Amino acid sequence: LILNGTHRGVYQFAEQVRIDKNRVNINEMLPTDTDTEAVSGGYIIELDRVQTPDQWEWIMPNMNGSARRLSIKLPKKKDMNQQQHDYIKAYVHKVDAMFGNPDKLEEVMTKYIDMPSWAAQWLVFEISGTPEPNGPSSWYTYKDKNDDKWYCGPPWDFDYKSFVPSTANQWISANAIYMPMMLKYPPFKQELLKQWNEIKGM
Repeated sequence: LILNGTHRGVYQFAEQVRIDKNRVNINEMLPTDTDTEAVSGGYIIELDRVQTPDQWEWIMPNMNGSARRLSIKLPKKKDMNQQQHDYIKAYVHKVDAMFGNPDKLEEVMTKYIDMPSWAAQWLVFEISGTPEPNGPSSWYTYKDKNDDKWYCGPPWDFDYKSFVPSTANQWISANAIYMPMMLKYPPFKQELLKQWNEIKGM
């Protein structure tokens, strides 16, 4: 920002991560949604090392990083009924447990992980040199209604070591979150290579 000829600093403008047809386009849950179908989504889930009293948070035993905390951003804790709480807690812990079992890698990657969105988000953080996934912090994901897949997005924040020389010349998130296991799955590596080949010449 240059104001009246004086440099006033560098600023970043970012839209709040929220459910909206032009933001995260998933079902928005109500506190009255209690039946088996209604409790299946949608949820905005952040991998975040910061503890926040107004949302449900759990430690994921098989997640890699300095803080293995997962937070349910939406619905808020005060708006979430017991059925929703029990559903999403069981879901994320099931996926985490499968990542902890090498015999379950193919099943979790094909049944529960949306590989294109996870690959795309990982590439964004690597190309920008942003080490947030190692915290983890600011790694947003979501799960929609009547859909078993866990999706990544939107990429967000980029306020920590992004686009600086010290993180630009090395792999910084290959050992973060669930990447050590994902990178052992050949179709996921093929998806990464496919997306890299599509963008590297831009």
